[in-house]
Parts: sequence; C-alpha cells; structure tokens
Amino acid sequence: MVSSPIWTLIGVVVGAILGFVLNFLREYIQEQKQRRKYLRDLLADLEYNKELAEKGEKKWGYHTLAYTDAKGAKYLFDLPEKLRTQIYDSQAIMSKVYGKGEVSAEEIKRLRELLGSIIPEFKKYLEN
Repeated sequence: MVSSPIWTLIGVVVGAILGFVLNFLREYIQEQKQRRKYLRDLLADLEYNKELAEKGEKKWGYHTLAYTDAKGAKYLFDLPEKLRTQIYDSQAIMSKVYGKGEVSAEEIKRLRELLGSIIPEFKKYLEN
C-alpha cells in the first residue's frame, strides 16, 4: 500500500495542475467576452456610420472610437483579411471626414458601398 506522504504529494500536484488549468480557462473566457464586446461595439459604429453615409452626410459625426479600441486591443487581426481590409478602407474615409471634413461625393458613395458589404459579412463572422 502507498504511504500517506505520497498521496499527499499526489494530491498537491493534481490540485496545482487543476488550479492552473481552471485559471487559464477563466482568463480565456474573459478574453473572449472582451473580444466579442469590442467587435460588437465596432459593428454598432459601422452601422451608425452607414446611416450617416446613406443620408449623404459629409460632416463630422462619424464614430471611430470603437475601431480605435478594437485595433488597439489587437482584435482586428483575428478578422478575415478581406473584411479587415474593407474596415481599414472605410475607416480611412471616416478619418478624413473627421480630420478635415472635406470629402467628395464619390468618397461618400464608396463609404456606403464598403459599409454595405462589411456589415452583413461582419455580422456573419460574429455569429460564428
């Protein structure tokens, strides 16, 4: 029969491993929740910006903070390359509006087209 100190040692080792795994799992779940929150905020901003672009607005008011937050948290790198590139392109136009407020009608039209293709694809990505 195995002596009591060996069982104690086995219990300590198993407990330490179990504690490490559970802590890792908890952190992973929290990270995924935060990632989803940032990306859903970005989607909400894109939808709002699409409404402005559909009205033909060429003035300040486009939301870019969620993009900045998601980019800073490095969550955009998880997106498919095509979607990420389209989001970058739309943000470039919105940043131009933010910076100088001078954009052409063609740029607003391009923004509408980009957002029209980004939003459904982004929603589909978030559902998976």
